[in-house]
Amino acid sequence: MNFKVDGLIGKIVTLPYFKDFLKVLLVLLLTVPLLFINIRKDIDWGDDNAHYLLQAKYIAQGVPQANTQYIYNSNCPVLGPPAYPIGFPLMLSGVYYVKGLNLHAFNLIMTMALIILCLLMVLYYKNTHRFLTSVFLVLIVAYNPWTLSFKSEIMSEIPFAVILLATVLLYKKFNNISTYIIIGVLCGYLISIRTIGVVLPLAIFAETTRNFLLAFLRKEKGLTKTLRHNLLKLGIIITFCFGIYFLLNTVIFKIKFDASSGYFAIFSFRGLGNIILQNLAYYFDVLETFFNPKNGKWVFLSLITKSCVFTMIMLGWLKKIYKDFGLADFLVVFYLLVLLIYPYHQSGFRFLFPLLPFLMSYAVQGLKTIHLGFNPKTSVKVVLLGSLVLVQYYYGFNEMVLLEIL
Repeated sequence: MNFKVDGLIGKIVTLPYFKDFLKVLLVLLLTVPLLFINIRKDIDWGDDNAHYLLQAKYIAQGVPQANTQYIYNSNCPVLGPPAYPIGFPLMLSGVYYVKGLNLHAFNLIMTMALIILCLLMVLYYKNTHRFLTSVFLVLIVAYNPWTLSFKSEIMSEIPFAVILLATVLLYKKFNNISTYIIIGVLCGYLISIRTIGVVLPLAIFAETTRNFLLAFLRKEKGLTKTLRHNLLKLGIIITFCFGIYFLLNTVIFKIKFDASSGYFAIFSFRGLGNIILQNLAYYFDVLETFFNPKNGKWVFLSLITKSCVFTMIMLGWLKKIYKDFGLADFLVVFYLLVLLIYPYHQSGFRFLFPLLPFLMSYAVQGLKTIHLGFNPKTSVKVVLLGSLVLVQYYYGFNEMVLLEIL
C-alpha cells in the first residue's frame, strides 16, 4: 500500500532542508545527555577560570576592565595578561548578571556550547561524509573522557571552537556582501575570544589569493571582475574584523594592549628551532593521548586506536594537500604554525581542541586511502574503528559518574 502525504505536512517533508533538520535533531538527542554528565557546582580555581569570571563580573557590574584587582607580574607573564580580550568574559557576563557566581549555571553554558559545536560538526561534514560517519565523529569528540572533564572548566576553547566552525560554515555556504559583513564581525569577535583567531582572516586571505593566482595562471575569463570581487570581499571582511575587535577591546571596554605584557611577552625567536622541535614532539604526543583514555586492563586497545587514528589524520591531511587544499586546511596550517613557534607548551590538549572537527575529518579522509583485500566501504571502516574507540570510553566515563555520585 502506498501512502501519499498531502497538504502542509507534505510540503514540509519535501523541503530540501527537512532531512538536514532531522539529522541535526537526532544528533541533538544523542548529545543532550551531556547536560547531565559532569555538571558541577564547584570548579578548579585556576588562574584562567578566576580571571575570566572576574572580568565577567566587572562587565555585569559596569566596572572598567582596567580596574581589575589582578596584580600583573611582568616577570612571570605566562600566568596571564593584565586582562584577557573581552570576547569570552562578555559571553559569561550575561550569566553572571542573572545568576551571579553560580558555577552550576556556568557549567551548563559550557556544556551547551559543546552541544552546539557537535551540531555544527554535522553540518560541516554534510557534503564530505555520510551521516552515520558524522554521528560517530561527533560521539568520539563529545564523549571522550577528556572532553567530559574539560567542559566543567570555564575556559574559552569550546566557545572559540563554536564561533570558528560557524564562521567557516558561513563562508563556505554563502557568497555575498551581507555575508562578508557577518563573517568580518564574527572574525573580529573570534579574535576577541582568543587572539589566535587571527589565523581565520589570514586563511581567508590566503585561500582567496591562491584561487585568484590559479585562475590567472589558467588564463580564465573575467579576471578583472574576479579581482574586483576578491578585493571587495577581503576589504569588507578585514575592515569589519579588526573594526569590531578595536571597538570591543579598545573603545568600549578599554582592554589595555601591550605587546610586552601577557602571553606576547614570552614570544622569543631565540632558539626558535629548538622550540619548534619541542612543540612538534609535545603536540604529536598530546594528540595521540586524546585517543588513549584510561582503559583499565585493556590498555593494549588504546595503544592500537591512538596509533590508528593519529596515522589516519596524517594520511588525510596529506591527501588534502595533494587534492583539495581549501580554507579549512589553510586555517589548520596557520593555527598549528602559531602553536609550533609559541614557547609555552604546558596546555595539554586544550590548545588543539578548536581544530578537532577538522582533524576528525582528516581521519576519515585517511581511512579512504586504506585499501584492504576485501575493500569495505569507508562508513564500515569508520563504524568499526569508531566503535573500538567509543568502547574504551567506558572506564573513564564510569569513573567520572561514580565521582559525581560520591
